[in-house]
Amino acid sequence: MASIRKRTLKPTRKGQRRTVWQVDYRDSSRNRRHKQFRTRKEADDWLVEARAEVAAGTHVPASQSKTFREVAKAWIQDCKANGLERSTTDVYEQRFRDFSEPLWGDRKIGQLSTADVKQFYEDVLDKSRSHETVRRVRIEVGAVLHYAQAKGWLVKNVISLTPYKHKKKKKRPPMPSVEEVKAIIEKTAAKWADYLAMLFVLVFCGLRGSELRALCWTDVDFKKGTISITKRADRWGLVAQPKSDAGTRDVVMNDTTAKALKEWKMRCPKSDLGLVFPTSRGTVQNHANLMNRFLRLAQIEAGVTRGKLVKDNGKQTSKAVAKYGMHAFRHFCAALWIEADFSPKRIQTMMGHASIVQTFDIYGYLFEARMNVEKARDRAEAIVMAS
Repeated sequence: MASIRKRTLKPTRKGQRRTVWQVDYRDSSRNRRHKQFRTRKEADDWLVEARAEVAAGTHVPASQSKTFREVAKAWIQDCKANGLERSTTDVYEQRFRDFSEPLWGDRKIGQLSTADVKQFYEDVLDKSRSHETVRRVRIEVGAVLHYAQAKGWLVKNVISLTPYKHKKKKKRPPMPSVEEVKAIIEKTAAKWADYLAMLFVLVFCGLRGSELRALCWTDVDFKKGTISITKRADRWGLVAQPKSDAGTRDVVMNDTTAKALKEWKMRCPKSDLGLVFPTSRGTVQNHANLMNRFLRLAQIEAGVTRGKLVKDNGKQTSKAVAKYGMHAFRHFCAALWIEADFSPKRIQTMMGHASIVQTFDIYGYLFEARMNVEKARDRAEAIVMAS
């Protein structure tokens, strides 16, 4: 039998006496349990759920539940055991140390409520000043609680029951203009000829940096005019499959890129992996080295710069630095394909996006800008009404 009774707690040091509502019940093992609530309604609502859980054999008493720290560490170990990349699990561990462990580390997962979750979102936002960080932390904490559910340590995932709502500011992805790309190509051809083929692959094929660094000659089909993306390299130079099924794809290769690659192949350093863009020793390139030794220098030489405030002898001055990161050239390639009238579905496939929604979320404004509403309207009318 279960019952709800009103209790008056012992007075505090200030002499205040607090009233609570206590639920007395038996768990699945027929052991007596108690749980207190501020209001009768909270107690009633909880008891209804607890009875159903006890009947189903899924009830976990709050006093026996694990701490969030214990579950989070077990989840991260499970991620590693299942082959998640080191770079991914490192990020999980860092965000756990920075946010969820200080806030929830000692909390029992069975005692967490939706009110706790809302406060958690506020605290993470206060620490990070970033809605995107809150969103990412929420996903990872939700995965921790989902893992606890799968292990039978938790019945209800309070994260999934508590969405994080905020006004999303849509930012257009940074990308160079056609004139800027032309200037970079000109400087690269003049001073960094060994990087010209790499630049063309970035500009015309839209590869991610990790995909570029793992590209092999066996993935380049000069007869078909395609580049197959089948691998990616992490920050430590380890080559593995793309993170998602959509990442494995074929990308069209134009004549300019094919010609540059053929010329580069004649002098490309030998590599045991057959890499297209290896180091001089034949190993996987480091992303920072590519940026520092080529892409940033080429932009500065081409005048594609922005001002950055730096301190020089205690005085704040403006220094010209490279305007774009490597990923900006991937966005430029997508814009180029849109301008060249590739279909949205084909662009989604060649970009390696998981869904067409992702493509439209990022580049929808470019598709919209190309459409002439008046001409489209008149053309639609003419299809039916033309004699």
